[in-house]
Amino acid sequence: MGDKCSGARVNGQIVPLRHELQNGDIVEIITSKNQHPRRAWLQYVKTSRARTCIRQYLRREEKEKALRLGREICERELRKHDVALKKLIKSGHIKMLLKKLRCNSLDDMLVKVGSGAITVAHLTEVLEPPETREEKEQRARQELLEKNKKAESGKGTAADSEIVDIDGLDDMLVRVSQCCKPVPGDEIVGFITTGRGISVHKADCPNLRTTDPRRWIAVRWSGSPKATHRSALLIRAENQKNLLVEISSTINADDAEIVELNSRITSENLVEMEVVVQVSDLNHLQTLQQHLQQMPVVIEVRRR
Repeated sequence: MGDKCSGARVNGQIVPLRHELQNGDIVEIITSKNQHPRRAWLQYVKTSRARTCIRQYLRREEKEKALRLGREICERELRKHDVALKKLIKSGHIKMLLKKLRCNSLDDMLVKVGSGAITVAHLTEVLEPPETREEKEQRARQELLEKNKKAESGKGTAADSEIVDIDGLDDMLVRVSQCCKPVPGDEIVGFITTGRGISVHKADCPNLRTTDPRRWIAVRWSGSPKATHRSALLIRAENQKNLLVEISSTINADDAEIVELNSRITSENLVEMEVVVQVSDLNHLQTLQQHLQQMPVVIEVRRR
């Protein structure tokens, strides 16, 4: 009953599970097949047996989630090397992989990968030959160097100019504003800056509202199919183990990319994350928000 408890009635009135009972109270427990113990329950259960049962359930659940996620990650990384996990097991080569990763069994490896104890970078390092790894690192260093040069130049990218149309103006420097991070599907307005071209804002951007309307200009999305855009999300969730892994997995599953992530723990023991993601348009972003909101541990997801 405790595992499926979703609420309670005390003396005919629905009360939260943290409600303290008084002598003589008549209690009715409401159950649901979709309910399961939550970490927050540990804060207000009274008996050590109840705490032990909840912790046992949470550990089993975390292990099962880590096992599933670890299998997905391993299969994805192995596919990049044209190898299937089943084939690796059948051929016996899995023993060599387990030895390199210092794991006792396949499930042990999958759980460690899913929980983050073995990182994807470490797994890739074991799977890749040294010469391939060195070539990738050199290419990554070169790409980072080019990005830094662009940032230092202070100029807008060609992509920004290609994704926004401005009637009557050609070859105009265009920047997508980073204060509100608009994406295709948002209503947008251009602001003519001094010496830095046109800055594109969401129509309801607070920063835009403080500027001179005489310098606003009508702009529209051009519909460039290959462009991606940054958008910031604020995520509030229960503070629990593997939270970052689960959120990252959900974002990756929606074919979005995490660009920046900052988090803090509130006085209520909740985690607040500000995540900057790379998405294709507003529909893509809204789908991602919906999937994040459906996670049991997530309380709120909204744009910054």
